[in-house]
Amino acid sequence: MPAFEATLGIDNRFIGSTSYIVTIVIGLVWGIGPALFSIVLSVLALDYFIIPPVGTFTFHTWKDIVVFIPFIIAQLFLLFLFVLRERDRQRLLLAEQEARTQARELAENNQALAENNTKLAQMDQLKDQFLSRAAHELKTPVATIRGYVQITTRSLAKEQNLPASLTNLPAQLAKVEAQTRRLHALVDDLLDLSSLQTGGLPLRLAPCDLTCLCREVVEEQITLTGRHVDLELPPAPFMIQLDSERISQVLINVLTNAIKYSPGMQPYG
Repeated sequence: MPAFEATLGIDNRFIGSTSYIVTIVIGLVWGIGPALFSIVLSVLALDYFIIPPVGTFTFHTWKDIVVFIPFIIAQLFLLFLFVLRERDRQRLLLAEQEARTQARELAENNQALAENNTKLAQMDQLKDQFLSRAAHELKTPVATIRGYVQITTRSLAKEQNLPASLTNLPAQLAKVEAQTRRLHALVDDLLDLSSLQTGGLPLRLAPCDLTCLCREVVEEQITLTGRHVDLELPPAPFMIQLDSERISQVLINVLTNAIKYSPGMQPYG
C-alpha cells in the first residue's frame, strides 16, 4: 500500500491503518450496519484530516479518488470476512439452540414415558390383584355348588324308584357338575398370573371323544335356549388328544353367537 501511494506522489504512509481496527471492533460489537457507517466516516476523516489539502473535502482529481479505492476495498474485504464469520456464528448459535430445544423435548418425552410406564406398572399390579382376589372369591362358591351336586347325585343313586318327573335329574346333575369342573379350571387359570402375563395358559391334554363332546355342548344349548340345532356327527367315536374344557368353551361361544345373530326361532346348524 505505501508503494502504491508513492507511485501516485503521496507521501503518507499506509493511510488510515487504524480505521481497519476501528471497523473490525465496531463490526464485532454493533454489527454490519455500523461497520459500513464507520467506513464512510473514515473515508471522510482521511480526506479532511490527512489527504492534502488538509481541512477541506477534496474529490476533484482522479488521484484523490484512486487513493481511497484500495482503502475502501480493503475495508469492504475485512467486512466481508466479518460477515462470513458472523453468519457462521449465527448458524452455530441456531444449531446450539435447536440442539438444546431437542434435548429439552427429549428429556420431557423421556419423563412422560417414565411416568406412563410407572402408571402402566401400577395398573398391571392392580389388575393382577383384582384377578387373584376374584379367582379366590369364585373358587369357594364353585366348590360349594359342586359339592352339593355330588351329594345330590349320590342320594339319587341310592333311590331305587325315582318319580317320572325326576328321571332326567341325574343326567342334568351330571351336566351341572361338568360345568362346575370347567368353571373350576377357569378359576385355576386366573390364579396362574404368571401364565396370564406371558400370554399363554397351560393345556390339559387328554384323550377325548370329539363327537360326544360336540353332542353334549349342543344338547346343553338346546336345553338352555329352546332353539333347534341341526347337528350332523359321524356315527363312530372320534378320539383325539385335546383340552376338553377349552374346546367346550370355544363351542359354547360359537353356538351362543349363532343364537344371538340368527333371526327368530329359525333353526341353525
